[in-house]
Amino acid sequence: MSMTMASRAQRPAKRRAFKRLAWGTVATNYNAASKLHLRQLFADDPKRGQRMAVEALGLYLDYSQNRVTDETLKLLVQLADDTRDTDERPHGSGVVSRRVGGR
Repeated sequence: MSMTMASRAQRPAKRRAFKRLAWGTVATNYNAASKLHLRQLFADDPKRGQRMAVEALGLYLDYSQNRVTDETLKLLVQLADDTRDTDERPHGSGVVSRRVGGR
């Protein structure tokens, strides 16, 4: 399948995601977070650099250097769960992946 055909096949799923309530909540959170300053986020949470970093399978991800809050991460996980539950349930394939720690 060519890249063009693959991207066309994904479009309906993307459109559905934009219509979800969870996506609207993420968009609202983005507007609020875009006004935040990293300097203030670190001042309010001295352990931000440790709390918002994850390492697994040799990959290190540091979210602390982005305008991301705990609420932002919660909403993104909620959107991913909503998308997975809606898009994969009809296929009957069961759980595709679980987050680390069983959360």
